[in-house]
This record gives sequence, structure tokens and C-alpha cells, in this order.
Amino acid sequence: MQNNRNLYNKKRILHITSQKPDKTGSGIYAREIMSEGHNHGYAQALICGIQFDENFKPSFIEDKNYYPVYFKTKSLPFSVVGMSDIMPYDSTRYDEIDEAKLSALKYAFKKVIDKAIKEFQPEIIICHHLWLLTAFIKNLYPSLPMMVISHGSDLRQLELNPRFKPYVIENCRKIDKILALNEENKNLIANILGINEKNIEIIGSGYNKDLFYTKEYVDKCTYTHLNNSAIGNGCSKNKRLEIIYAGKISFSKGLSSLISSLNNLSFNKDELNITLIGGGTGLDAIEIKKQAEKCKYNITFTGAIPQENLANYFRNSDIFVLPSFYEGLPLVIIEALASGLRVVVNDLPGIKSWIGENINNSGVIEYVQMPKMLSIDAPYEYELFEYEKRLSKAIETQIYKVLNLNKIDEKILDEIKEMSWDKVFEKLEKVLICVTSS
Repeated sequence: MQNNRNLYNKKRILHITSQKPDKTGSGIYAREIMSEGHNHGYAQALICGIQFDENFKPSFIEDKNYYPVYFKTKSLPFSVVGMSDIMPYDSTRYDEIDEAKLSALKYAFKKVIDKAIKEFQPEIIICHHLWLLTAFIKNLYPSLPMMVISHGSDLRQLELNPRFKPYVIENCRKIDKILALNEENKNLIANILGINEKNIEIIGSGYNKDLFYTKEYVDKCTYTHLNNSAIGNGCSKNKRLEIIYAGKISFSKGLSSLISSLNNLSFNKDELNITLIGGGTGLDAIEIKKQAEKCKYNITFTGAIPQENLANYFRNSDIFVLPSFYEGLPLVIIEALASGLRVVVNDLPGIKSWIGENINNSGVIEYVQMPKMLSIDAPYEYELFEYEKRLSKAIETQIYKVLNLNKIDEKILDEIKEMSWDKVFEKLEKVLICVTSS
């Protein structure tokens, strides 16, 4: 019998994001979904927000199907709007968007959207974020089928900028299908929008298996051993243990607490090396770098780097730490796990259910109890001392697992491989077929 996928008349997909693709978690998500769409034979077009002197066209999108909206121009004389208040590039916060800027945004995007729909003639739109642009497009083209992927940062913006909430909710309730990252994300969307959970499907997040993979061979004698008597293998001390972080350089990512927690560790200063990967602007980045200078361990800031470089850093590291106080579904965790790293992460909503019981119970991940929160991404100051002690303990636990050469079970690595982007796209495609066939 012929495969149902071959019988399905593949629809023309218009992808839309207000941000730069490939520069944040949601940007990487958008790029990978488009890449899988290309692999599955879909005709695709892309609308995205970039600065006038940039080009973020993916190689698998034809030139004629690439529709950038340019910022820092006469018509949009400000930086690209960011779904987070701290972005890895120069950006405009939504609390800075007044009526004049909002009108300019709508005019600029409408002009490009109208052009793309006329020329490309999409049969379905896939938007990223339940936010202003998505609401605007659904209002403009109510009869054109639309799927929207919520990344969590959109729900955060609804709390941070409630003046936009009525408009967003009114129009996003009309979306054909909303794609959530996890069960908690799904429940929150249903409650905020006041819609039936049947209109929301969970597709999760993934990783690029062609980029993120373990080393084929690791020489066990390359590790620094802080307690050779416990290990009993007599290895030489010719490599520091590598701890790595990847994400925005901001307070909401918990980096100040990470640096404080590192100072609580009892290892010698030349036995650990810390690398913080990611971009950051403004006072947050300045203050975090000042604090890092006073840390007893060497801390290196790389700035934003391409995914290929990140994958190489991961393969040459031992422990990945994500002390973020707010996340949607951080795909960087899976990227780190797929690269063979042990992970320390805050016990954020949705992560455990996404990762799954087998991986959670394997010891490859240490979850840290969150501090009580003052706001959605800021903890109470008085909670930080105890939280940082818990974070130090989790890091120390993973350090000793590395030093004692506790190998990650191959069955766990095989289970992680099942969380790749092709598996995510399979779930998305099932929803797409349902939406466009009804």
C-alpha cells in the first residue's frame, strides 16, 4: 500500500516570525522546522524581522520566497522587536512600543505579508509566538488556515505588557491550531485564551542530530581528578573539568546566581573552567561580567556563536548548567544531552514531563529546586542564598560523576536521539494535514 504521506498533496507553507531567525531558541526552532519541511518536500516561504544591513535567509528557502521586514530604516527607525527583554542582539522591548511604533510595525509587516500572500499564495501560515504579529495576521486574513507555535516567551510578554492582552487574546482565540511545547504550556495557553484544550496540540522541541552528538572516543585519562584515591586509576592531571552555559547573558537566566554558586565549590581554582556562551546587551551583561571577574574560577565569555561552534564546545565540555528562572522549553538541554554532557537545570515547569522518566531517573540530569519568585523571571532576593547552595550541590554532584567516570548509559543516549527535529516535524505534519484537510 502506498504511504499516506505520498498521497497527501503537500501544502504551501508561509512561515512568519517578527524576530531574526537563527539567533534565539525560538529562532533556531523556526529554522529547524523549515529545514525539516524542506526535507519533506514542502514549498515554503519566510517572513522575518531583521535589520536593513542583514541577511538571514536559510539556504533551503528560495530567494523569491524570502520576505524580510527591515528595521533601522526610515519606515521602521528602531531595532528589531524582541520576545525577551534581553536579546542576544540590539533589540526593542515591547514596553517601548508606543502607538506610533505599533502603527509603523503593522504598516511595515502588512505591506510584506500582502506581497508574500499574493506572490507565494500559501495554503497555510505557521507563526511563531502567541503575540501581536500573530494576532494582527489572523485579523488580516481570518479565512487563511493558521498554526501557531507558542515558545513560552509570548505568555511571559502577556504578563509583562498587559495593555496588549485584550487584542492578542481576541484574535489568537481564532487560530485554527496552537502548538504547545509541553503539557504545562498547553494548560496555560488554554487558561489564558479561554479556549478548549482540543485546539492545542503538544509537539515538543528537538535538536539537530547532525550537529549535536557525542565524541566517538573519550580518553578517560584526560580529566582532572580531584580525588584520585576515590577513582583509583592513576590518571594524570592534564585537563581541567569544563562547565558550560549557553543562552542570553542576563539576570533572568540566573547567571549571577551561577557565579555565586561556583564560588561555593571547594575545588582548586585551576581544576575547573567555565565558559558562558551567548550574547547580551545593557546593564545585565555589564554587571554579570564584572561579577565573573571576581570569581575564583576562570570564566570565559564567547559572545553569540553559530550552532556548529556551540556543538564543538559541547563535545569538549563535561557539564552543562542552565540556572534560568524562566523558560518555555529549552532545547539547549537536549542539545547538551545529545552531546554527552551531564546537565544541571532548575526544576522549571514542563521540563521533567518533556524529558521523560527514564532520562530523569538516570542521573544524567540534576534538577535544582527553584527559589520563590517575585515576578515571572525574578526571584525574591532573600531566597537566593539557599537557592545558590542547592545549585552548588547539584553542580558538585555532577562533577563527581564525571570524575568517577560514571558513563552515561547507551540506552539513555538512544532515547535522547528520539527527540530530534524530524520527530517533532512528524507531529507538526499530522496537525498540518488535519488543519488543511478540514
